[in-house]
Amino acid sequence: MRKMFDDSPVKKKEAKKAKYQQEHSVKKNCCCKLQCSSKITCTRQKDINSQFWNLSKDQQKLFIFNLVKKFEKKRNTTKNKETTKRKYSFKNSLKSTKDNRGRHPSSRKIDRTDIINHINLFKPTISHYRREHAPNRKYLPSDITIKFMYKDFQQKYSQSVFYELYRKQVNDLNISFANLGHEECWECEKFTLHEKVIMLPRLDTFKEIIFTPRIIAFNESFVPLGKRSKINPLAVLWHEGVRRRSKVDIISTYYAFFHNNRDVKPVTIWLDNCSSQNKNWSLLYFFINIVNCLEVALKTFTVKYFVSGHTFKAADSFHHQVELSLKRKKRVCDFNDFIATVKATQLNSTKVDVHVMELNNFYEFIDYTSKYKLRKLTSKIYMKDIVAFFFKRGSTLFSYKKDFSNNFMEVNDDIFLNKYKNRLNKPIPCHTKKGITLQRKNTLISTLKSHIPDNRMQFWEELHVNNDNIDDVDKNSDTSD
Repeated sequence: MRKMFDDSPVKKKEAKKAKYQQEHSVKKNCCCKLQCSSKITCTRQKDINSQFWNLSKDQQKLFIFNLVKKFEKKRNTTKNKETTKRKYSFKNSLKSTKDNRGRHPSSRKIDRTDIINHINLFKPTISHYRREHAPNRKYLPSDITIKFMYKDFQQKYSQSVFYELYRKQVNDLNISFANLGHEECWECEKFTLHEKVIMLPRLDTFKEIIFTPRIIAFNESFVPLGKRSKINPLAVLWHEGVRRRSKVDIISTYYAFFHNNRDVKPVTIWLDNCSSQNKNWSLLYFFINIVNCLEVALKTFTVKYFVSGHTFKAADSFHHQVELSLKRKKRVCDFNDFIATVKATQLNSTKVDVHVMELNNFYEFIDYTSKYKLRKLTSKIYMKDIVAFFFKRGSTLFSYKKDFSNNFMEVNDDIFLNKYKNRLNKPIPCHTKKGITLQRKNTLISTLKSHIPDNRMQFWEELHVNNDNIDDVDKNSDTSD
């Protein structure tokens, strides 16, 4: 029988911690020759002790390391100058070398090299949108599971490995299989934006497709918050054969969104707190332009940023529905199949509007802000501190918040280059597709010929080739953080 305890595990842990802290509380006045008690008062000693226990474990280690000094021995009393009897001394060494005499490696220890190599065959990639808050986390396509990976490992390697060990190694490599869930929101007439990356093609019945360097399809979604909104969700779709997901490419999706909702006058968008994508001066300059241009009826525009670590949004629920549609379809042979699957998706019984981005829908948005004028501002603006922006028609200035509880603060100083001051600038269209390498295209075509219908091969044969660009799949798989 299991032993029963009166206290919960949380209370037992707290009691154990309190006991440990009590054992390491400030002792009576020491009698050492350094006379510590005369230099540091008892009250100050207690304050330092209290502050130390409020630190995290890593901060406690750093605190100790910063207070320790290492000195060379003044004289040796042994023949071997490399050894010392004081290797465990706190004053002389922070980390002593282990004595391995009498120790042997465990005969039960399993070499995990084959497991790690097999996991990397699936090319886990870094999420572009979560790079700032989870730079070491990698992700696998949603059509792959650990169970599938483990079965493939058993077929390819003779090494006997338990499923639990394989699953633990995936976790140790910081690879995520997180699925998107549902969310309730009580705000209406507002939008939330989120990016989802899909690997194409998706053929559940053919394992060799997973090990082929597939192309990336992007889904930048603008989803209205609340169930009472009269505006449909908008999915902006493109693939890496046309463009990637650079700063100007993402701004182009905002441009498509405003054109698709050109009659909406007040707009509020909630964004991830990602500096590289959603907090940059090029995007800010675009927002000032769009709220003042004649192409849309926009009067006021508010941008709000989620607090870091709290970025689960209504768009996640929409992407979850898209994922379910993809799983029901089972065979998504090309980009056109992906478009049809997204169009068939419904969120709260509402149909989805789809905008497919062609090359002529992408623009080179230029940042016309003056770095010199930004440095000369009376009140410095740091993007990382901003939680909200506000723009209104008729003004090339903007307001911002550093805390949601505060009022908007208006920037009264001009921050643009003189020749572009009080002037709207039309974006420059992009003229070149990004494309993929010829080797990757040929590999895709040779693999897919025997698995997809002939009428689906046209898309793959017409993929643009550009050997000067580094493929996103190769670049992500080679990145180590």
